Amino acid sequence: MATQRVVGYVAVGGPEDIKTGKGLVIQRQKVEEFCKQNGLCLLSIQHDTPYSNQRGLQRSAEFVSCGLADAVVYFCRNTNQPTLLAA
Repeated sequence: MATQRVVGYVAVGGPEDIKTGKGLVIQRQKVEEFCKQNGLCLLSIQHDTPYSNQRGLQRSAEFVSCGLADAVVYFCRNTNQPTLLAA
């Protein structure tokens, strides 16, 4: 079985995310750890901020639609955990 190629996606909604431990650095670390623990090949991590107009989310979707990635590992701020979203 081939290793699943994934793109990570993280986002912050505002300063409250940083105060509650959900800043981009922490989210990136958790996505990287999740991929390592689950044997996933992490190609890239895209991100969004309140001012990025969801460009990171769009790029993540393009990785999958172009066939570069098999799925997205999304950091869910509600659960404070990464989640694998299959294509």
